[in-house]
Amino acid sequence: MASQYGYLPILYLNQLSSSSSSSSSSSSSSSSFDEQQWLSQVRSALGDEEPLGEDDEPKAKVSVFFVPKSLLFARPEAYVPQLVAVGPYHHRQPHLSDMERCKLASARRIQADLPGFRHQELVHCLLRQEQRIRAFYHKNIEFSGEALAWMMAIDASFLLEFLRSFSPSRKKTTYNMITRDLLMLENQIPLYLLRKILRRRRQCSPELSAGDELSAMLIAFVKEVSPFKSASCFSVIDSKQHPHLLHVLYSTIVNFTAGEEEEFEIIDCPIETLELSEESGSGDQGFIRRLLGTIKKLAIASLVKLLVKLPWKIISSFPVISVLKEPIQTFLTNGGMRKMIKKEDPLAAEITIPSATELAGAGIRFSPAAGDLASIRFEAAKKPITLYLPPMILDVNTEAIMRNLVAFETTAPELQGTMTFTRYTELMNGIIDAEDDVKILRESGIIVNRMKSDREAAALWNGMSRAVKVSKVEFMDRVVEEVNGYFERSWKVKAKRVLRRYLFGSWQALVLLAAIVFLLQSFLLAFCNLYGCGARWFRGGR
Repeated sequence: MASQYGYLPILYLNQLSSSSSSSSSSSSSSSSFDEQQWLSQVRSALGDEEPLGEDDEPKAKVSVFFVPKSLLFARPEAYVPQLVAVGPYHHRQPHLSDMERCKLASARRIQADLPGFRHQELVHCLLRQEQRIRAFYHKNIEFSGEALAWMMAIDASFLLEFLRSFSPSRKKTTYNMITRDLLMLENQIPLYLLRKILRRRRQCSPELSAGDELSAMLIAFVKEVSPFKSASCFSVIDSKQHPHLLHVLYSTIVNFTAGEEEEFEIIDCPIETLELSEESGSGDQGFIRRLLGTIKKLAIASLVKLLVKLPWKIISSFPVISVLKEPIQTFLTNGGMRKMIKKEDPLAAEITIPSATELAGAGIRFSPAAGDLASIRFEAAKKPITLYLPPMILDVNTEAIMRNLVAFETTAPELQGTMTFTRYTELMNGIIDAEDDVKILRESGIIVNRMKSDREAAALWNGMSRAVKVSKVEFMDRVVEEVNGYFERSWKVKAKRVLRRYLFGSWQALVLLAAIVFLLQSFLLAFCNLYGCGARWFRGGR
């Protein structure tokens, strides 16, 4: 039977092509769902047998929520299944009707592969657990108990066959689309349904329990679809600890167990120590820095006052200055120089950390971290100064997966106090502004880019939703604070900032600088014409 599953994508494609013509006409003719007709079809397709016994599965709690509208409106196609629906939220949507025949075919193959198993047995068992299934979903399910039980039995069979046949070598377009759909928040079913089906297999292979068999499938699946390389280190996944497939993926990326973050706070010299050694280690040096800063501010303020009080009617009589009279007066009367001095970096209001290009220019190197998100850290105690980030893979599935992980973290009550993954996306959004930033991270081994270009990868991060409220994540916020602190103290950054802010930040500043130069030159020429400084100074007084 193993070879039978090797052609799963081909079966899907063949069945899709054969049913596409008929489904388009049927969906257009009637948009209502005939529940009795559907029940009749699945009964005849899968037969009728006796009930399964009860098991000792843990009680269910609400685990599948709706995606918040603030996220949904940003990119609906990332949250709404495009090819296949599992569970009640998107069941029998017209654009997903083609896959219903494929799901029935999967259910028949699963039934044929497990001797003695009949879907009617599973349905009878699920009917006794109807309230437990309904409690799994946040939304009120309007299907009848029997329709809900048959829906879950068929969807569980489809998901089980997909996991059993999943292979990286077969990841074509159809597999990618199904993978994205199966990892959407609103497209989840309880994993314990898969264990119920696999328990029938113990009669054939008693040495392997249903939980172990499902865990092996989940490990293989997560290693392939996870955007983070750290997933390849997982060798054990207890399927009983996870309500659905998206929860499994989330737990391999973010370990939200209490106290787990402390294990990765491995920083030899905290940034506070560096600040003391550089700024407050010598009282005289600190006083001199503050004094120079005060003198600089007073000098700039005095220059502004001087320029405002200059007799421009007399000065404008000079040929060169007369050309610049109007822009200079406009600049001064509108407070242009004062605005230029007070103007903040436009990125400061949008991000909490400089871009990768700016950090690299300040001497900060990027290096892959060995671990999950909790391994993010900044080491400034020794050269080279390094920011460690977990390596990740960007491909066609990454955006939809990350968006649904954020949505899951936002809606799951037990995770709203952490918001670790959401904070990570904000951190990467801040570090990546353009394709040059992606290039730096790619060359550093932080990003493996399987997308078309670095520009497309930058657009992925910049397009991540910003409507989610920010929740403090202590270890990650501390890293951001340390990086920002080091960046602000860098003399390279200070020099560039002064030049950009006071010299190159405004055309008005350049006009003013040119006016001052021409003004000084005119004064010097007039002085030399009056006192003959050319013969005395430039010829050595001969």
